Amino acid sequence: MTTDPAGPLAGSGTIKALPKVSLRAVNPNIRTSYAHLYSFTIEHQFAHNLVFGVDYSGSYGEKLYDIANVNRPGEGNVLLGDDPNTLGLTRLVTKQYSSINFRSDNGKSHYNAVVGRVNLRNIANSGVTLNANYTYSHALDDLSDTFSSSGNQFNLGYLDPFNPKVDYGNAYFDIRHRVTMEGAWDIPFAKNTHGVARQILHGWTVAPIATFETGSPFSIYDCTNALTVCPYAVNAAGTPGLPRSHSGPLVPTGSPDDFTYIPFQDSNGTPLIDSSYANPLVGISDFGPFPAGMNARNVFRGPGFWKVDLGIYKSFQVTERYKLTFRSEFYNLPNHANLRIQGGDADTATGDTLGFIDAFKDGRRTVQLAIRLEF
Repeated sequence: MTTDPAGPLAGSGTIKALPKVSLRAVNPNIRTSYAHLYSFTIEHQFAHNLVFGVDYSGSYGEKLYDIANVNRPGEGNVLLGDDPNTLGLTRLVTKQYSSINFRSDNGKSHYNAVVGRVNLRNIANSGVTLNANYTYSHALDDLSDTFSSSGNQFNLGYLDPFNPKVDYGNAYFDIRHRVTMEGAWDIPFAKNTHGVARQILHGWTVAPIATFETGSPFSIYDCTNALTVCPYAVNAAGTPGLPRSHSGPLVPTGSPDDFTYIPFQDSNGTPLIDSSYANPLVGISDFGPFPAGMNARNVFRGPGFWKVDLGIYKSFQVTERYKLTFRSEFYNLPNHANLRIQGGDADTATGDTLGFIDAFKDGRRTVQLAIRLEF
């Protein structure tokens, strides 16, 4: 980086070579992305106030927009046979460009979900309505968003730009199990009162919502021998490899709110990963053929998530024309701190543990009060 006004042309002499620049290129034959959507529903009413239903929905995405650096250092050696001993690490296009970030349509996705739901209305004439939903779903893709903007994404685009199948796995938004329960109780207390007492005591509604879901998937990388992209961590031979998720009590690391989630070594200090891989021709791990023990993208699962919200509402009929509505909403009522993966720790080259921090976006209680005049 230079502060000289002449930028890369600064310096002495009468001849100055223009430096290589990165290029953003779009496939001139890029196709329009599309998706096939399909669904069906079975619903049955068992009683006048009890409904049970099962829903299925799925989608198949094709020609999804993606990005890939198709001009990495070393690709000229691996794909064209350039001798690294005499030419060094060469690119496919060696003259005027460094990285070529190519926009195309090689992405694909699959999604399937089954939802079971129960609805109970006005149970025993108590004014209580309950809804419960359970969702089992599975989302797979080779790139969850065009520019790889996930907090746990060490690479731009694909690990192998010429073989997107290497990255095909769980999507970053894949939540396998999710349960939601919600209710509303129109409290019948003081319904036979009149005047001021009725205005104050009657007509309150309490509406809780509880959400429980399994953790989001994430990848563990190994940047030990990487130059521009990091491959996924390779399980060490003779070991069970890295556990897919955490089990047992959390172990503090000594830093505030930081715990060991997936250890990179066992209790005896034996490494669970093998960081020795490098392409034999260029000596870096950016290129395959990758070892058979390499973990897949997003094969690991983060900690689960749950929260309980509560709403309390009341309407006051001021006159026939004017009505005053009071709303109070409590988000994350128990003040429960959900834990999340610290994406920067998901590199086995940085240490022997994978930490996560408990400052999740819903890790604090939020109270919202409002009064609305309707006329």
